[in-house]
Amino acid sequence: MSVGPFVPRDVMHRQLCASTRGMASWESRKSPDGAIILSEFLKHTAETVSHYDNLKNLRSATEMLKLEDFPLTSRSEIAANLTDYLSSTFPMDDLVWTSTSGTTGVPLRIPRDLGSIYGVFHDTYFKVFGLIPGLLGELVAHRTAIIVLDDVPHRYPPATVVQPVLAKTLLQRVVIGTSESDDRRIVEDLRLEKIPLLYGRPRSLRRLREIEEEECEGARIRPFAILSSGDNLYESDRVSLESWFGCPVFNAYGSQESGVVGLECSNQNGVHLWNDRCVVEILNEDQTVSSIGSGELVLTNLANWALPFVRYKTGDFVRIEVGACKCGYVGQTLREIAGRDSVYFRLNNKRFNPSQLDAIFESRPVLQYQIRQYPNECIEITWVADRRFETSALESEMNEHLKRIIKGVEVRWVRADRIGAPGEKVQRFVTV
Repeated sequence: MSVGPFVPRDVMHRQLCASTRGMASWESRKSPDGAIILSEFLKHTAETVSHYDNLKNLRSATEMLKLEDFPLTSRSEIAANLTDYLSSTFPMDDLVWTSTSGTTGVPLRIPRDLGSIYGVFHDTYFKVFGLIPGLLGELVAHRTAIIVLDDVPHRYPPATVVQPVLAKTLLQRVVIGTSESDDRRIVEDLRLEKIPLLYGRPRSLRRLREIEEEECEGARIRPFAILSSGDNLYESDRVSLESWFGCPVFNAYGSQESGVVGLECSNQNGVHLWNDRCVVEILNEDQTVSSIGSGELVLTNLANWALPFVRYKTGDFVRIEVGACKCGYVGQTLREIAGRDSVYFRLNNKRFNPSQLDAIFESRPVLQYQIRQYPNECIEITWVADRRFETSALESEMNEHLKRIIKGVEVRWVRADRIGAPGEKVQRFVTV
């Protein structure tokens, strides 16, 4: 394999042994129908996490703990008292630590036990391959099944991981952004690969497209399907990626805290949540909690028993509906995912959803844009134009369109060559 590091036999053997142990732990947490047992997860959390000591004796021997017995929590609370949220069940040497990126606040260090690692890095892909039509048929034993694309070289090194539940295929983590020469080599290597699944954040997938378009000539990278999660997948990005790579793009909901816990089907009608491994609630404006509606997503991640995330306020603003889909799914679906973008601006003392402005930019040759609102209601729009088009006329045209949507508000336009550094999370809508 040229796109990933060589893996010695002894390393591969250790990977498989750890996967076997992790699989046994993962399967022990599940009911006969394959769902992680919520009552057992809550019992484990109350009995082994010191932060929840007060819940140990809340229910009688015949009455199980309920999710509503647990308070809401947040990243800042966990980060400030991390040891209080760790389970005492697992030896520290058996835990694998990762971290959130810190782009939206203080980074949170997250340990995973072997069962959780198996769930996140193996069982998740098994589930994804079963849900994307035709993807299982693309597997070839002992060959690459998944390319995970990253764009932050200092954070994650290239890696190769054996996928025992996917015909002992390989997952290859590929990192762009180290140097221009390395990026060109990676593109050239990926062009030679049969790639069943290409997985990355929208920003890293966009950057791969740019590198291939700008630096390399010849046949294009041709995955069977693309999986996107971690950032907002805007419709303009989906169209661009599908057009360039010649395959469908499936949006997923996931984070470092949760792993992937929902996937879009071929109907592209929202992200169907995997309620067999998570419980998702909505924190409404009045601070009540419900299973449907619009508000901040509150997550209970049933997979990670080393650091149980129970009723965790994600900072992501979403709309959840419950119903049936043509694909056969019945349950909760994320219809809108605003990520950590500001959901509302205040214009003329009224609440305004800035996503109404997307059409101004997505229908025009604009590569990136960011809209900031300041306390005096002034709006600043930073945008990056396709250099093949005349920018002055384009800005004037967009400004006229903008005036038809919002009135009586000061607007500043700022042209830029790029918004954000490579690897940096860029939010479309920001309040200052």
